[in-house]
Amino acid sequence: MPTEELHPHSDRPPLHSDAKSFPTHHNCCNRTDSLSGLLDGLPPKETCDILYQNFLRCIHPLIILLHIPTFDSQYIRFWDWRGSWDREQIPDGILAEIPSFLPLLFAVLFAGYFGAHDASQDLDLAVNVTVLYSAHSHALSLVSFPQSPTIYSLIAFLIVQNLLVREEEASRLVAHYSHRCHDVYLIRTPSSNGC
Repeated sequence: MPTEELHPHSDRPPLHSDAKSFPTHHNCCNRTDSLSGLLDGLPPKETCDILYQNFLRCIHPLIILLHIPTFDSQYIRFWDWRGSWDREQIPDGILAEIPSFLPLLFAVLFAGYFGAHDASQDLDLAVNVTVLYSAHSHALSLVSFPQSPTIYSLIAFLIVQNLLVREEEASRLVAHYSHRCHDVYLIRTPSSNGC
């Protein structure tokens, strides 16, 4: 799985180049529409670590869409950045380099929540799953998904949609995944390392 990169010749500007693309609380009246608002909905790191481990243990073996070593290093970078982020500034670091990491992070945490429950664990997680789902959806819209999909935004979408599919829709899901995997290959750039 390649790391998602913004290429110098890409026709899509990085999110941080335009404050309207990734609103901060300075240019957005509703804090839930801002990056700060999204990050405020993120559970504490300790809880996120548990959800991430649940995802790795219960969900990832069934839905192998992520290259875990790459995502893991980005996850660590995100938390390093999060601890030092000045809320008054446009994001730098991991979110400037890979804007669609944020919806992918929310998708992994959302899936990890269900992984914990599917494994019949008795975890007392202070997690509002509705907030995770809403943050995932909003983060996808901030990175212009589905109009300008990236590999990470598509994976984020697929992880969450897989958890929301009803059993009677399973036969349609096979065709859906086939088309989406084809889309992933179409949006890859020549400098990608492969899926």
